[in-house]
Amino acid sequence: MRRRLTGAVSLAAAALVGVVLLGGCSSAGSGGDPGDGSTTTGAASTSGGPGVEGASNAVPSEGTSSSGPASAATAGLASGTATGNGSTSTQPCGVTVGSQLRERTTVTSGGDVAVLAGPLDCRSVGVWVSSFTLDQDPTEDPTPRFAGRYTGAQALSARLPAVAGHCSAAAVYFAVDADEAQQTDQAATVAGTVRSDLATWPGNQTATVPAAAILRGRASGVLVAAVAEDPSRCSPGENVATPQAAVGDCWLAGADPSGSGFRRSACTAAHTHEVYWAEGLTQRAYEQQAPDRRPPAAAWARQRAVDVCQARRTSLRLAPGVRQADIALELLWPSTLEYPPAAGSTSWSKAQVVCLARWQDGKATARRILRS
Repeated sequence: MRRRLTGAVSLAAAALVGVVLLGGCSSAGSGGDPGDGSTTTGAASTSGGPGVEGASNAVPSEGTSSSGPASAATAGLASGTATGNGSTSTQPCGVTVGSQLRERTTVTSGGDVAVLAGPLDCRSVGVWVSSFTLDQDPTEDPTPRFAGRYTGAQALSARLPAVAGHCSAAAVYFAVDADEAQQTDQAATVAGTVRSDLATWPGNQTATVPAAAILRGRASGVLVAAVAEDPSRCSPGENVATPQAAVGDCWLAGADPSGSGFRRSACTAAHTHEVYWAEGLTQRAYEQQAPDRRPPAAAWARQRAVDVCQARRTSLRLAPGVRQADIALELLWPSTLEYPPAAGSTSWSKAQVVCLARWQDGKATARRILRS
């Protein structure tokens, strides 16, 4: 197991950018990078405990796409006969083709997946299968398995691995630039984005074709996925190879001479904030989710932070004696993130969204907010 950084780490000040009101009460967040301070962050705050204005307080428990019966999932697969016109385009596919593919994807209760034949407005995609252990370092995930090249000319079948055991998950997904079996490196890169999608998946979810209730308007490569238990309890946390902010961290705000920034603190010492979720941002995820480069990278990072922290707040585990009304929630994102990055820039290697809980009065105390 790889252990996270320990001890007090000084965090340089960063300008506070993009303070956003998410709960009807004004509460300015503190900007700072939980590393070397080289990333400027924005902050948003939710006062009065978990609750984001205009959003449901519960993550939907299932997708709205129905699972097809066994006969529908396997029909026409044995012979490999084309049952649709398929692709007549020479244009490469983009991640936005996902909604079209999910409409023709079915899955049985046994995990048999079929992407049925039909017209495709682009050349082809590769369909891949991956398993994940969501509380472990992503670098330890198994190599994705190639299910086939899909052009729409005929149906394609795959098998979703069974999920069992702590924090296990699996997905059948497509990759627009990995439509050959040997392109495992490209498929593994896309699997990282898929893993991020599964981190906000409804808990204890059986094999499901995701629809609006799960994806919430995000472009995604996921065709079918299953998660064994509540993924909000499955952060890699201290198991990641090079942690910056990690779930369970305790921070002290205003810890440098300027009165801004954070210092990572022992949770038994006085601290102002506790991290209830942290997630890295990658150029690949941005390319997948914003193929036309709209919104700009910083705005995309902000929205990702809102989406992730909003989903995670529904499963906060508060320490004994702590009420939701006692705390406020804040989120941080890299507000100066650019794509493509400037030559020599390392901003993407440090880019994270960080979800924080603090006491309503903002005072430092050794008392824990979250259940350890």
